[in-house]
Amino acid sequence: MKFCSVIEEIMREVDGGSKRPFIIYRNKSGRWNYSFTKDLEGNDIGYPRGTSDPFATVHCGEDFARGSFSTVYDRVLVARLFAEYHAFSDDDESKEEFNALANIVEDNIGYLSQNVIDYILRCKNPLATIGGAISFSIKGDSGEIYDECHVDKVLKIIRSKPREVKNGA
Repeated sequence: MKFCSVIEEIMREVDGGSKRPFIIYRNKSGRWNYSFTKDLEGNDIGYPRGTSDPFATVHCGEDFARGSFSTVYDRVLVARLFAEYHAFSDDDESKEEFNALANIVEDNIGYLSQNVIDYILRCKNPLATIGGAISFSIKGDSGEIYDECHVDKVLKIIRSKPREVKNGA
């Protein structure tokens, strides 16, 4: 299933403000899926057998406050980026860089083309992939999550990634 198909499927839950939790994950072949984690009576049925996606995210319809398709799409994508950030276990310096990068994407997702979003969705580890192309520190000082003066440079790097893949780089 494609990511947009998963979002289309969960929109019934979003539109109804459902409290029933579901997991959004990629299976071993990289296809997107979702599955409920509780039955209609509220009994825990767990994750689907064979789910090993470390960046899977759990949501329920009411999390999105009856938002539009694009709002839900963006928020699920960003939740996945933050799941990668939270799973990152290297040194604190790298973790802070991942946090800054996830926040830059979250704050600027509306400025990214569908081609760039599709690229991010295809990446197994998007923060690590994009972060590896950034040769400078983007974390902020004195309480700021990221340094505002680097946002344009970071977005330019993110926007260049799909072209690199298309050109065989």
